[in-house]
Amino acid sequence: GNFNLKKCEYLFRENLACRAIYDIDSFADHGRIPEVVEKYGFVSPFGFAKDGTPLLYVAMGRGDLYGFVASICSYEICWYGSTCFETDLKRARMEGKKWEKPTLIKLCMINFLEEVVKDNEHIIESL
Repeated sequence: GNFNLKKCEYLFRENLACRAIYDIDSFADHGRIPEVVEKYGFVSPFGFAKDGTPLLYVAMGRGDLYGFVASICSYEICWYGSTCFETDLKRARMEGKKWEKPTLIKLCMINFLEEVVKDNEHIIESL
């Protein structure tokens, strides 16, 4: 294979340094969400699956992805994405403690049509 241990170690150390510089481990606690996301975001958590996996509902059909991305700078997109990931990771860890086992980070239900969660109850109940 093409596995390079030195390069892997270098990238790992760079990742750790980046996490320390930007305080990524506490992103979820900062509570800094861009205004555009608060007003027009179309991703929301809605509970946990039967195995404890955090669930997200992504209403793509109701959102204007292009307008959303055009209304927010790339730094804020990265910040928000990192915040979402860290929040979901924190939710998964907390739920994993309840179940006394690790859980998946998240499971997304993406709705590309203009439907509401109620129309998808049969899918949600099976999770």
